[in-house]
Amino acid sequence: VAGGLVIGVATVWARFPGWGTVGSAALCLFAYGAWAVADRRLQPVPWPEQLASPGLWRTLRASAGVAGLVGFVSFLLTGLGLLLGSIVS
Repeated sequence: VAGGLVIGVATVWARFPGWGTVGSAALCLFAYGAWAVADRRLQPVPWPEQLASPGLWRTLRASAGVAGLVGFVSFLLTGLGLLLGSIVS
């Protein structure tokens, strides 16, 4: 989670050529980490222990999944745009 956040903030701050592609990859890493943390918290626990707010963790897991998908699609599209450049026909 922290790695994706640090890379994303540094990328947006620097704005070097191709920063959108690296920022999208950072969003994927951040979202995957957030999804993993939420999924881990939603694992079954022994009876006396209670999960603090399962609805919040389910919402975080779903939001992280959507953000990861958006980051992946953005990574593919910005990567293709970077590789193809401006094709004039």
